[in-house]
Amino acid sequence: MIKSIAHHDTIELAERYDQVSEGQYNNGLTLIANLGVKKGQTVLDIGCGTGRLTSRVAKIVGDTGQVIGIDPSKERIEIARRNVPDSPRSNISLEIGDANSLYHFQNNSFDIVYLNIVFHWIDNKKDALSQIYRVLKPGGLLGITTGNRDQPHTVTIIADRILTQPKYARSAQQGRASSKPVNVLEMVSLLHATGYSILDITTEKDPRYFESPLKCLEDVEASTSGTFLSNVPKNLKRSAHEEIQTELNKHATVRGIENVYNTIFVVAEK
Repeated sequence: MIKSIAHHDTIELAERYDQVSEGQYNNGLTLIANLGVKKGQTVLDIGCGTGRLTSRVAKIVGDTGQVIGIDPSKERIEIARRNVPDSPRSNISLEIGDANSLYHFQNNSFDIVYLNIVFHWIDNKKDALSQIYRVLKPGGLLGITTGNRDQPHTVTIIADRILTQPKYARSAQQGRASSKPVNVLEMVSLLHATGYSILDITTEKDPRYFESPLKCLEDVEASTSGTFLSNVPKNLKRSAHEEIQTELNKHATVRGIENVYNTIFVVAEK
């Protein structure tokens, strides 16, 4: 996973994410339902963030199961550990780590591994999938939710368009430079290349609503660990924010400012 994401993170961003990550959490609930997580299983949550979904899975697997959550952000792991008392400590473990550093886990040790809104942050996706394949038990399941490169979310579309203006020329396309999403065909190719059998792959539209353009951007910044527009020079960042907010006003609905995500859902088997 990209180390620069963790580098940009702060405890304030992590706490905000813990408060506003309802959309990501709901995606995760759908994913674990698709995976059929059940009592007694051993589960690895890669990119667990502040641990909300991890704690939910720990309750499902119960005292006879185990959940390990890893995340590259020490701030998010810190908050996740605060949230752990809601789950039995005996069956949940949280540690700093990422998808490309699973070497300390034994072969064939997990029934399920999942990455909820994480896959697009991974640099070397093929290596990560290979490492996950190694630690999955035979017949074990991999679950992924991730953004779709062919259908970026509303804020990304607006930001990319604004950053092509001459005054932002040196920053064009760098507002999401850390994110490397794939499309469905690329996902299928990666999974087949690393030995998986795809059981299900779908895309879903996920509109999210905010009371103002500023609240929408705060959500994006927290969700991206502060990397959104991180490569835009400081003297231009305020201007970029203002222009994006102006454009977001055009997406006002009776429910609020709409930011539409398009998410790929995957279930694959070792």
